[in-house]
Amino acid sequence: MNYQNIMSQIITTAIEKRGQPENYSKGRKKMSRPGLHLHHIIPVSMGGSDDGSNIVIVTPREHFIIHWMLHRIYGGKMTVAFRMMIDGKYTTYRKINSKLYEKLVTEGIEQRTADESWRKKNAEAVRRTVKTQSWIESNKHALEKMHNDPQAKANHAKAMRERSQDPKWIAMHKEHLKNMHASESYRENHRIAMEKLRTCEKFQAGAKERGARLKDSNVWKEAIRKSSMKKRKPVIGINLNDGAIACFVGSQESNAAGFSDSKITCVVKGKRPTHKGHTWRYATYEEVEQYRPGHEWLELNKPT
Repeated sequence: MNYQNIMSQIITTAIEKRGQPENYSKGRKKMSRPGLHLHHIIPVSMGGSDDGSNIVIVTPREHFIIHWMLHRIYGGKMTVAFRMMIDGKYTTYRKINSKLYEKLVTEGIEQRTADESWRKKNAEAVRRTVKTQSWIESNKHALEKMHNDPQAKANHAKAMRERSQDPKWIAMHKEHLKNMHASESYRENHRIAMEKLRTCEKFQAGAKERGARLKDSNVWKEAIRKSSMKKRKPVIGINLNDGAIACFVGSQESNAAGFSDSKITCVVKGKRPTHKGHTWRYATYEEVEQYRPGHEWLELNKPT
């Protein structure tokens, strides 16, 4: 078995999926989801550096397999590193494979994040960190670099897409928002911040400029049009003389056909019996699908 080729393939795939951080310390803050590990492609004990080009983001299972292969290829320090990776934490298990290792790591993370005392301790540590000038400068530099780097933007967008599809992350995020909004100190800080923004001329000018650009944007106009279309209530009209059926989605269509939207609404609400020889009621999705196939309203209100 060619361990070197297999290891290279795992690392290449991981880089294609998750990219590479700027360096080791900053990479720890840029995990695309909880439970990922940072791995030195060339181990530090063999002369590897902490530069981003030597760092890869891997899953616990991939990390286990890579270190096992390093142990098989080089022995010595790599064997010690592999033993330290598993013996220090999971001594109760006689034999550990990559799947079991990943399971244990994941369970450990879940237990830790569910611990209220750990969350408070971690939140306090984060608050202390973000107040330091070095962190502020480092974060500012990283953001500027990301905004100027198309690849970094793409990696960030990909990471956010992965997060938004992770049920555990969604549930955790909702719980965090719920707790945050329930906090009296948060609401007070938010109120103070909003008051400052309202009196900030630079912010007001920027908001007006963004609003003007948005109104001139075809994307914004299309979004407004679709939102309006989605909210329309389709109606069914049945001719009392010949039983002919008319189906309209919105007032524009009914008015264009010679009917009065306001009088149709009165019939629907029972305030008058008919309008222009028709009885009227709200249409169901299936009826619109039957009488107005292919209408845009159907796609916007498609049942999930």
